[in-house]
Amino acid sequence: MNILSTYNDTLTEIQMIDLRIKSLEMEHEILWKEVNRKPTSIMERALNRMAAICNEVESLALIQKEKQKALDEMDKKIDEFQSIYYKVAYMRDVKGLSLVSIGLELGYSYEYIRKISMKVPRTRRVKALL
Repeated sequence: MNILSTYNDTLTEIQMIDLRIKSLEMEHEILWKEVNRKPTSIMERALNRMAAICNEVESLALIQKEKQKALDEMDKKIDEFQSIYYKVAYMRDVKGLSLVSIGLELGYSYEYIRKISMKVPRTRRVKALL
């Protein structure tokens, strides 16, 4: 189930980029507030740092957008899986559904889904940070 690991890794990367963007935006806001109270020499360094922050946020946002696009494509492709094993693993490990819910959604008994689930190794589930 390497595919699901790749999916989870991509999701984690997107979340980490989002955290970095938020951190940079907070730093930018703090510098903006401080720039009016500092002497000119410090103000110039602060303005340079603020410009660098803006550039980094712009780059990270672009990377995040591309990774999100890739994640959306993975979602579509995973939904196309025909194998019950992939479907159960995806619904269990990525969507976080219970085996009962998976059985109801796929139209199989809990016992059958449980047997399938036991045959499929688990991948770590990434929790949303947002």
